[in-house]
Amino acid sequence: MPMEDSGSPAVQLLPASPGQLKMAAGYRGSVKECSACHRDFWVLAPSSDLGGGLTMEVPCPHCHGSTSEVDMTASDKPIFIQGIRRPWIQWKARSLGRAFRQVRSSLRIKSYRAVWRMKSMIGLSKSASSAGGESPK
Repeated sequence: MPMEDSGSPAVQLLPASPGQLKMAAGYRGSVKECSACHRDFWVLAPSSDLGGGLTMEVPCPHCHGSTSEVDMTASDKPIFIQGIRRPWIQWKARSLGRAFRQVRSSLRIKSYRAVWRMKSMIGLSKSASSAGGESPK
């Protein structure tokens, strides 16, 4: 099912489950994640040994709210995008996993900042008490 002409060189296919995604001869497949709706989709971009590399933007087939960059070779073949269809519970599990990873990374950053502050406080106290006012090396 082709999508409306929005200036994109992509052809949108009907959504499919992860087990139904298929590779095509002369194409390279990759899974992208939308930054707006956080759903993933399958992109088939033309690939060959000839021609220079291009970067094209393709819209999310779920929300059309953001675009993702796709690397491809110069070709007159279209790019195919296909939404990945999952049950509701799998989308919720993915969003919970993403939220857990965000909390974990923010906690790690906060702990590293606390360690850096402690090290800088110790470093400042050593430089203040050093003889002759030399800077620490």
